Order: sequence, then structure tokens, then C-alpha cells
Amino acid sequence: MEGENHMKGIILAGGTGSRLYPLTKVTNKHLLPVYDKPMIYYPLRTLLTAGVTDIMIVSGRGHAGHFLELLGSGADFGARFTYEIQDEAGGIAQALSLAEDFADDEDVAVILGDNIFQDNVKDAVQSFNSGARIFLKLVMLRALVWLRWMKAAGRSFALRSIQMCQCHHMGRQNLL
Repeated sequence: MEGENHMKGIILAGGTGSRLYPLTKVTNKHLLPVYDKPMIYYPLRTLLTAGVTDIMIVSGRGHAGHFLELLGSGADFGARFTYEIQDEAGGIAQALSLAEDFADDEDVAVILGDNIFQDNVKDAVQSFNSGARIFLKLVMLRALVWLRWMKAAGRSFALRSIQMCQCHHMGRQNLL
């Protein structure tokens, strides 16, 4: 494809999404909306903006058809999509092993399907020549809220705990 980058992309969109249940009972968490589009559109945009147009999407069995229905062949995005199914939750390393033939000893950019990047990674992708580059961002975390459902005397109630945490914003770090 015109303007295509030499690098291939892999979006890892598996997992059970158990923390978002019951929303994930009917679909994959990466297909849930974030603002006005499905969550997977954000990592997809990150790769496409970086010039990566040959992309594999790895998802679990339960909702794999939903990705195909939403994204199709990739033609609508100016890209080519390939799909791989992770039969059971086996973690990131196992999901990446499914993409070994797709990678075919070429450079790959791997992004998690629930990552939303504010920064443009195009320069980093285009200047990449060996090794690994990891993008990290430390963010200010104002409060963590946990809700735990407890059963007592046959009645359900929520126990809410709030933990305050102040972190210093350090910005993006490139590790080589």
C-alpha cells in the first residue's frame, strides 16, 4: 500500500474483561465505547498514524467474529487486517506467540487493545532499527476506588474503599 511502513503491527485484544463484567458478557472489552468510538479504534489509530498498515488483531474465541464484523479486511482504514484467535487466556507472551508467522522475522509494533496514546509515535516507529522500544507514561492518579460486593445475611451490599495516591508526572520515557 502507498506510504506503507516496513513495520507490521499487532494489537492484542484478548482476555476475559472480567473486571468489566457484565458488560463483557456480550462483547469483548476492546469493543466497548470510549467516548464516541470502540476502544480498539484508539490503538488502531496509533498504528495507522505511525504508517503501520499491515496489522494483526489477536482476540479470544468468544467474540472474534465481532472484530471481523466491525473492522473487516481493513480496506475501510487503508490497511490490511489479519486475525488470530487465542483459544484461552494465556497472557501477553502466549498471544504474541500466535503472531510469530505473521511477523515473519520482520519488525513489529505491539500495542495492547485497551491502550490510548496521546502522543504520536510515528517518528519512533520510522526511526526504529533494532532492539526494542517501550513507551511508558506515568500519570497523576488522584484516587483509586474499589467496589466490593459482599453478601451478608442473604442481602447484597457494596463496600466502598477509597485510597488517595499522589504521583509526580514524569512524562513519556523511551527505554532502549
